[in-house]
Amino acid sequence: MMSVRKLLVSVIIAMNIISCIGILFTCTQHFEDSKRTAYNLSEYIASLNGYNELKSISERLKDQISEECNRNTTTLPNPVSMYKYARTVNEALSPIRDIINKTDDVLLKETMTSFILNLPTGADVEGVLLSFVRLQNTYNVSSRDMASGYILGIKVPTLTAFDCFDIGLFMFKKGYNRLAIQWFFTTLTKQQEIKSTKQNIKIFRSIVIGFIENAKRQEIKAEKVTRMRIAFTTLQKDDDSKFKQNLTAELHVMVKNKTIQFYGPELDRNLKVNKNYEFLCRKQILYSEGYCKYLGYPFIGFYYRPIKIEIINKSPTIIVVHDIINVDVISHFTAKSFQLSRSEVVNLKGRTINDSNVQSDHRTSSTFKYLDDTDYPAVGRLNNFLERLTGLRMNNKQADHFQIVNYGIGGEYKPHHDWVEEKYVSSRMYTGTNRILTILLYLSDVDIGGSTVFPHLNIAVPPKKGSALFFTNLDEKGNGDSFTLHAGCPVFFGSKWIANKWVHTKDQDMNFLQTVPSVWM
Repeated sequence: MMSVRKLLVSVIIAMNIISCIGILFTCTQHFEDSKRTAYNLSEYIASLNGYNELKSISERLKDQISEECNRNTTTLPNPVSMYKYARTVNEALSPIRDIINKTDDVLLKETMTSFILNLPTGADVEGVLLSFVRLQNTYNVSSRDMASGYILGIKVPTLTAFDCFDIGLFMFKKGYNRLAIQWFFTTLTKQQEIKSTKQNIKIFRSIVIGFIENAKRQEIKAEKVTRMRIAFTTLQKDDDSKFKQNLTAELHVMVKNKTIQFYGPELDRNLKVNKNYEFLCRKQILYSEGYCKYLGYPFIGFYYRPIKIEIINKSPTIIVVHDIINVDVISHFTAKSFQLSRSEVVNLKGRTINDSNVQSDHRTSSTFKYLDDTDYPAVGRLNNFLERLTGLRMNNKQADHFQIVNYGIGGEYKPHHDWVEEKYVSSRMYTGTNRILTILLYLSDVDIGGSTVFPHLNIAVPPKKGSALFFTNLDEKGNGDSFTLHAGCPVFFGSKWIANKWVHTKDQDMNFLQTVPSVWM
């Protein structure tokens, strides 16, 4: 007969197997699952006989992350909570590993290992801190505001002087000297909160001031190195994307005119497209032109409940269709949270269709890709509806299967095109043709951040649960439209869920590009 302890262990392991295993910082769902794992870990350790040292660590861990572990508390996902949670748990794991490595209890080792797989690693702490960089820069939030306990009017945990120093030290090591200086100064403003002797506080203050001076010197050095690197840098032979060529040329002009403001890892922030990207993310809602209409054609199946369409832009066509995704479809899509893995982007350096995608810091999120979305009746009905709405075929020979995406705090998709240059089409697109239409289904609201923006058009579309964003990628001649450059803004508060589908030109009615105005507009 199975002992009570073994039965408890088997239940705990089963509970943790369904948790997301991967890079936790790329997905708020991963972090939510990780919190439950941390709570279960504390409960499991409390049930053990003996292991007092392990219990002592667990109690300290539980006390420090009580807000995160308390299932009765609903905390809006935010960068400060995630940082404190990830750092606290990661620091506790080291002594816990040491203890379980010394024990001969095989069952304990197996159980603890199942927990540790789902808890934050050093890479997760680093990922969260890099999200601080994106959020501060994009939304123009100072380190003092980040540490204050209120960010953009929303209450969050307060950062201590030691937290601020830790963050500043990370920024300094990664070359973000400008931000590191901010965090070190914020550390000094919080030093009076430190409970220690005057001598210790004095020593700590001198250390912080030393880092400030060092960061200033490093920033001056980074300025010189950056200017020289740009001046002597030419494109690689295998890096002949027109978009990248234009960006490189812009940097060369800025060096010549001495107009560069940011250096080191922040260099790209000087580019006009990225400046406008950040501006649009802060604006949240901005349409260059736009009007609403109701579409009520019987063949679409909504004669008695017309579809509300918001025309955002005529050329390229950008349209928001409101309230077309029902609760059942949203529940089906978001139920894939346990199967999410790190998102990828098109790999222009890959040689075959098998290496056409690659992970990149350009895209910070996690994705579930359907192997065949026609296997699911709810998704099949949605595909049929989208076919009637657009006049384009949605089957797997003419369109990609749906992808479900969840963004982590600070998660973004930097400015990019969904089409690829003609020379890459045959090796990068599995249909052998380009993407004519992008469909983004918004599966959640986002409290702050997460807008889809078009930097060349000065357009920002905020995510609204149940709505869908449609935009064409090609011009009327079937060539890639540079004005469709778009991006997903960093998520500051909340969780962003989307489903996306790309429709290809393969055997489609190419009159679509000419008939869109008469059907939708």
